[in-house]
Amino acid sequence: MATQSVQIYPIPQAQQSPHGKEAPILSLSSYVLINCPAEKVFELFRDTSTWPAWNTFVPECGVNRSKDSKSSLPEAKLDSGDGMAMQVKMTADANLRAQGGVVTDRVDTPGEDDIFRIQWESKGMPKMMLRTLRTTEVVPIGPNECEFRTWEVMAGPLAYVVKNIPARRSGFICACAAICDHFHTSDPLHFAVETSWIPLNIPTKCETRMSCDVHLETFPSYSHYKHRLTDAPCLFLLGDIGHVASPQLFNLFTTLLDHHDFVFYLLGNHDPKDLTLEDAKSKVRSFEARMAAVSATRTIGKFVFLDQTRFDLDSETTVLGCTLFTHIEDAQKETISMRMVDFRDTKGWTVDQHNAAHSSDLAWLNSQVAAISHNEPLRRIAIMTHHSPSIDGRANDPRHEGSTGTSGFVTDLSKEVCWTSKSVSVWAFGHTHWNCDFIDEETGKRVFTNQRGYWKSQKESFDEDATCLLSDGRVFRSKALAEIDEDDQHAQTLSQSDFREESTKRIPGYRRLFQRWLTRDKKRP
Repeated sequence: MATQSVQIYPIPQAQQSPHGKEAPILSLSSYVLINCPAEKVFELFRDTSTWPAWNTFVPECGVNRSKDSKSSLPEAKLDSGDGMAMQVKMTADANLRAQGGVVTDRVDTPGEDDIFRIQWESKGMPKMMLRTLRTTEVVPIGPNECEFRTWEVMAGPLAYVVKNIPARRSGFICACAAICDHFHTSDPLHFAVETSWIPLNIPTKCETRMSCDVHLETFPSYSHYKHRLTDAPCLFLLGDIGHVASPQLFNLFTTLLDHHDFVFYLLGNHDPKDLTLEDAKSKVRSFEARMAAVSATRTIGKFVFLDQTRFDLDSETTVLGCTLFTHIEDAQKETISMRMVDFRDTKGWTVDQHNAAHSSDLAWLNSQVAAISHNEPLRRIAIMTHHSPSIDGRANDPRHEGSTGTSGFVTDLSKEVCWTSKSVSVWAFGHTHWNCDFIDEETGKRVFTNQRGYWKSQKESFDEDATCLLSDGRVFRSKALAEIDEDDQHAQTLSQSDFREESTKRIPGYRRLFQRWLTRDKKRP
């Protein structure tokens, strides 16, 4: 099959409700490339008389056409206004009769958008209880190739029940898998869910979860890490998860390896507390080796320490990971060395070592990206770091604009090869305690971070259900990023001068001591 960039399409909003527009409670979507003309695929899907032969999820669909219909199609072929009565195979032993589906006016042959489309909505259930809208499109890619994609949105109280039925999600994949098998294509299936709970192991290594700056050392115990344990195969922990000196951190890693195919971890600036940086790295590498040995005797996931590490997820996607300490500017060295706890908590750590580590990581990233872009131009790159690579306003808390400590948190890499290369599809990071999710317009990469924050100041915008497709940079979230905590909302109402004035009323040293006093018992395991 010829290599194609899959078109990214929006998941539509739920239909109009009596109370106005609403966000869907559950959104399902799936797509696959098929080696067959689009028209042939669309006609097969439209003709319900063929469904028993290939549709394993809905093996039977009756069409009820009204007497007033102007359709000239055979009754088995869906057309606008047709009623539908479907038999849905929920499990191997249980079928469900779904009555009352009605095809909307969206049954299209290719128009200006060159897309075949059919859409229906449920009518058998009171709208106040459940509202569903299903859309299927067949998009021509070439004379003998097309993309088959289908999605469904649900709203209403019963949608909360439906989202907890695994068969609904696995069956949704079957719709694509079955038509895929019918036309004998080998393209992998792509599936995504937007909901607050995803108990489905999606069959692609590029489906990932990411967390950073969880700061479990500030929580009552490390058991407060409540990340979903039964979803995406890959979990990325991008630094400041906990202290490497604590056995509890490695106990957490062991638990996560029982639930994920891969657990990737890189050091943040807080993780090496009470150790030298090299000692912290040595402890993580020892754990990585132990887990590799354990995997020979029982089934567990693979632990990968990202320390100038390249890891190929598959034949098309590569992960490059390192801490990427910032470059501290000369004018800010004294201020940052006094304010940042790194230079007290990490044994022997100095500003010069910090800057040297930055130069080393940056040189490695640039060389890796340049080599991959030149030698493997079709390979997609996902870069994982702890520190931020961008001074873009969307990636940084506006309250800290013009701060004398900025270079301790972010370095402008906009002119570096690792940033400008269009082979990079995703760059995820942490450290700033400011969550963002946007597309860099010049390079097309997804810039993404998902940070939880300290026990006393957790970020409401942290989304434990957010997933990212590393292959193309799409991110699926269970809640809008605009849902931010009250402190951030308050900060955004202040002008920069007002914020500085308010900040000067606080005495940093005494405030820091007071916070430590408040959390003196909370930090104990």
